[in-house]
Amino acid sequence: MRSEHDNDCLVLTYNLSMGLEGKDESPDNPLSRATKGVFHSGKPSRRICQCFFRGPDEMLRWFGVFVHSRGERILFFPGYKAIDDNVHVFGNSHSKEWNQPFVIDHLTLEPGRKTWHLTSPESGHIGKLKARALEGCTHWFSVSIDSAEVLRLVRKETQVSAEVSGSDTDRRAKILESMTKQSVTQILQLNGEYELIASSSFLHFSVLIGPAGFTSPQNQIMGLPYGGKLASQRPNNWNGKAPIRIHRFQLSKGIEIEIVASHHSGDLSMPVVFGC
Repeated sequence: MRSEHDNDCLVLTYNLSMGLEGKDESPDNPLSRATKGVFHSGKPSRRICQCFFRGPDEMLRWFGVFVHSRGERILFFPGYKAIDDNVHVFGNSHSKEWNQPFVIDHLTLEPGRKTWHLTSPESGHIGKLKARALEGCTHWFSVSIDSAEVLRLVRKETQVSAEVSGSDTDRRAKILESMTKQSVTQILQLNGEYELIASSSFLHFSVLIGPAGFTSPQNQIMGLPYGGKLASQRPNNWNGKAPIRIHRFQLSKGIEIEIVASHHSGDLSMPVVFGC
């Protein structure tokens, strides 16, 4: 990844050897949304991480972009290809369900990692959902996805650009360089036994965060949407287990994220469901 500036035009280019041929310059792609604060207001962040999903069809898709902000918040910009304006969030005993018109630009985990909220492209907020404290780490959120086709396909080149004030171009270019320097690229995949799951199924990802080297719960799948109107009922023979694949990466110094990918029988009543 490299950044460059020419007069008042600031450009961030992210190249991959994988993905579809061509360039993604859309302001809706998660990298563009994750760096919008730098391009449009010069607001710095510490580090970003690009996260992808490669499913059974072998196509590379955006899962999303994680950001560690200067204010010690952790942000996640989902990589779905079409942003729905209806919120579907179900929570634990400390939270409630939201179903209302609201475009989700990103999820924000507050400093202290006890609560998180949803943020719109215009920076409107809803929700004060409880993150689940575990021994040594925190279960931030889970997301269930109807199918891989919900996620945005990755191009070999992703480019973000904007006209900025000439007096501030150098500073913003340095911020982008600092954010992307040694940034991690993570590819999520399913456990090879996913084929044992019935054809009527959905993808599920549990996201945990903690200090470097944290110990995570063994083989636990958190935040499944069973038991309500958001997903069809779990199979009668379901024993709480499913083939999982665990991915761990460093977001920033002293901060690691673990994502548990799994595949489950049942149908979602909408393309994307976030849960606590």
